[in-house]
Amino acid sequence: MKTFVHPFAVKITEEVIASNKAFPLVRELAHKYGLMVIALSHRIDRNLDILYMSRKDGIPICRVFFMEDKESFAIRNCMTEKDRGRHRDDKLTYFGKRVSFVMKTIEKEGLIPKDTETFLNSTIEDGIGSAVSSLSSSYGEIRKGNSMSGEIMHHLIDIAFGNRHLSTLSAESMTKVQSALDKYRDADKTRAERQRELDEVFSNPMWAVFYDETDSFCIGKMKLSPTWGSTNDTIPSSVSMSIVEDFRRVADVTEVAELIPTMAMLKTSIEQARPDIKYEFVGDSKFYPTNWTGVSPSLRVMTVNCGDRWSGRMLLKPKMIMVAA
Repeated sequence: MKTFVHPFAVKITEEVIASNKAFPLVRELAHKYGLMVIALSHRIDRNLDILYMSRKDGIPICRVFFMEDKESFAIRNCMTEKDRGRHRDDKLTYFGKRVSFVMKTIEKEGLIPKDTETFLNSTIEDGIGSAVSSLSSSYGEIRKGNSMSGEIMHHLIDIAFGNRHLSTLSAESMTKVQSALDKYRDADKTRAERQRELDEVFSNPMWAVFYDETDSFCIGKMKLSPTWGSTNDTIPSSVSMSIVEDFRRVADVTEVAELIPTMAMLKTSIEQARPDIKYEFVGDSKFYPTNWTGVSPSLRVMTVNCGDRWSGRMLLKPKMIMVAA
């Protein structure tokens, strides 16, 4: 018998899925794409049971339901948007009275990504870029400035072009020039150290930890490769992503031993930094902060907004924290 339920699905049985009117579409998606039901939600306003489906790695990639008003099978995705629709959610929803029609549409429009990497690149690209920018900015921005007047600058340019000799600068002006030069050299050292730290952060893969409405975690390892316009930039011109270690569902972050020290220190640091805020920590270990956003440069940790490319929320509203390995 085909198993349609993901092992981390909560209070969902084969019987519950089989009794859902969208089951024929669920069955075809499970057969063709290997998808499994990982969550179920009920829309009271529309008396609608929505089945969320994921790959075996546990990252939800679509939701399936039966539209009573149209007597149609429907799939809501995060990959492709229709040209027309009453609102954004409508533009992401495809439907048809026959399962065969919906399955052909899914194939034609590419609603189911070929792999998890394709899906993540589509849905968290903007969030990753913003997170990398925030982490980079936390190491400081280095810009060169000085207190030299325009006259001194003019004089120096003339010297550089051979129109004047260095001896024509006054002692007072030379003192200001030397002071500016010392500051420039200090800035160069600071900038080089800042870039060294950033290169070190992104030289190795990072753990990506999702927590969503299944009350479980999805953990994998990704390599982020930011491209900087210059060593002074805090905002990368682009960030490429690749999966180094496949994602998997776990009950708690402590199932990955490498994460335990950082997550424990993160909890302590954010509680001490803002004792006035009541943070919510989830999982058996109570290490994962669901309502914390930002970066921790000392721990090389950053949070990522998991909205899709239309600035919405990805399926099951995941929250992601990335931890340098």
